[in-house]
Amino acid sequence: MRSSRLCCSSRSPTFARWQRIGTFALLGLIGIILSLTFIHRGILPILAWLLPGARNFFYDLVVYGSYPTAQYVSFAPRSPDGIFARRDERCDDGMVFIGPYDKSVENPGPVIQDSNGELVWMSEDFGQVTNFRVQRYQGEDYLTFWHGEKHGSSGQGSVVMLDSTYTVAHELHAVGHGLKADLHEFQLTEDGTAILSIVNDTTADLRAMGWGHPQDGWITDCIFQEVDIATGRLVFQWRASDHFKAEDSYYWHPFGGYVKEMPFDFYHINSVEKDPDGNFLLSSRHFHHVLYINGSSGEIIWILGGHRSTNQFTDLSDGKATGFQWQHHARWLSFEDKILSLLDNGIAGPLHVDAPYSKGLILQLDTNKFTAEVLHEYISLGKARAASQGSLQRLPNGNMLIGWGATAAWSEHTIDGEVVCEGHFAASWSFWWERVKSYRVFKFHGWMGNPVYPPSARLKDGQLYMSWNGATEVHSWELHGVRRQSEPNTNAFAPNTGEIREPVFEAIQTQEKRHFEQSFDLAPYEREFEHFRVAALDANMQVLRVSELATPVEDSYSDSFAVVTAICASVVILAGILWLLNWWTRQGPESAWVRWAGAKAPSLFGREYRYSKL
Repeated sequence: MRSSRLCCSSRSPTFARWQRIGTFALLGLIGIILSLTFIHRGILPILAWLLPGARNFFYDLVVYGSYPTAQYVSFAPRSPDGIFARRDERCDDGMVFIGPYDKSVENPGPVIQDSNGELVWMSEDFGQVTNFRVQRYQGEDYLTFWHGEKHGSSGQGSVVMLDSTYTVAHELHAVGHGLKADLHEFQLTEDGTAILSIVNDTTADLRAMGWGHPQDGWITDCIFQEVDIATGRLVFQWRASDHFKAEDSYYWHPFGGYVKEMPFDFYHINSVEKDPDGNFLLSSRHFHHVLYINGSSGEIIWILGGHRSTNQFTDLSDGKATGFQWQHHARWLSFEDKILSLLDNGIAGPLHVDAPYSKGLILQLDTNKFTAEVLHEYISLGKARAASQGSLQRLPNGNMLIGWGATAAWSEHTIDGEVVCEGHFAASWSFWWERVKSYRVFKFHGWMGNPVYPPSARLKDGQLYMSWNGATEVHSWELHGVRRQSEPNTNAFAPNTGEIREPVFEAIQTQEKRHFEQSFDLAPYEREFEHFRVAALDANMQVLRVSELATPVEDSYSDSFAVVTAICASVVILAGILWLLNWWTRQGPESAWVRWAGAKAPSLFGREYRYSKL
């Protein structure tokens, strides 16, 4: 008992001393975190305000948040406020189509921006969307996309076609009991049909997978359907489980397949394209291969990539042409010449990292000799790591546009691979966390939007702000006003009759449209005019539409409250740091250490300790 007490008593001072050391270290760590927080939230925003020319630098440092947005007076939603990491005159000047979503995007939806990054149209009515683009049907252009609920890496919803007035013209659904359209594919064909991807949870014998997988296990089966747009009739259907087995998947999930609530996503279709011969080009992410499928029988004509036992092509590029992994968006660039494009993601999350970065590929196939070779390769400026999603598109000027999927960026390359443009719609320092994504990114020319709703005009601080969400043909804005009358109400009522008559508006001023939202200064006109509106003019200076009377904007204190809160927090953090520095200075570094670590603590600063170990 005595020896036990002596042991405990001898350990107690040591334990107490290390407890103090741990506390001191913890306080130091907290001080460092608070200091960095103060620098990021207090100092850097001030520097960003003082140095507007360095906006790109501060943007990618998350100074403006992981998903910066632009705020408007005449338009309630906030649009993505991106940057160009690189841009030159060789960039295509088409409109950019994105569908931002995920943790940092409060209100996801389809977004169109012009080549300068200005908003053209956006909507929050559809929630999360994927595959947002322009497609033609019966000679007319439509905005097309999937919308619905995302569950894991797939979705349950429907596909939508909007006409030039942004009205839903067609909404298509998967055919079959309990089936819903998946988020991965929606392509219109020249036959008046649409290609839809579908996922369906079903049972399968998974014993060959090992690890105790049951005979009645669960898989996420992948289906694609061709559906007639006009009638909704099923034209063609193909199912992955009819041709492939779960145990051959490259994908691995430690808990997948055992229970219905967590099925094993063994195949994962992420793109399907119908070609002029009526056959289908299909990409399977989890089998690492591209299939060519007979459009009548559903039989597989050939397989590119994937397992060596099933790949039918000889690789002429040292494995790069058939060794793609976790790929997306396989498309024919030239069906006649058998040239196709795809995004070689190389990554599929922390459990599946097979490449240091993602890249776009253009492949040349010879379907007679069954050879494949890489023609071109595309890498972003920052070597984006797209752990999911992504797209490639050949632009009218010959450049290649790549959407980097889970990395909130797109890049435009010359055909030989040089990056001529790169846009970010989230801070690059937040890319690793995947807080903002867009399933695919496209550019299109010639989209003409003519909304059914009028332009919006709002008054704030002596300015009239105007915008017209989605109107692409507005060339100029014209300010209209109603002259003040010497006698009250003479403008509103006809004399002696009491009949209401329309106020007479006069054109006051015109300005060229340059941005999504612009404003007129009303100060020179407020004495002479009492009511204001705006008219949207086309290139021939003809009126397209007029707004309602401009109304004042209700004051919002949310932004002011956020600013005040940030300032107060910065002051508190700064005061805490100054107090710690003052305390440290008064005590002296060695005295402070001894006070926290104990009187018998070795000196970290004195000569005796530094040389005692020699």
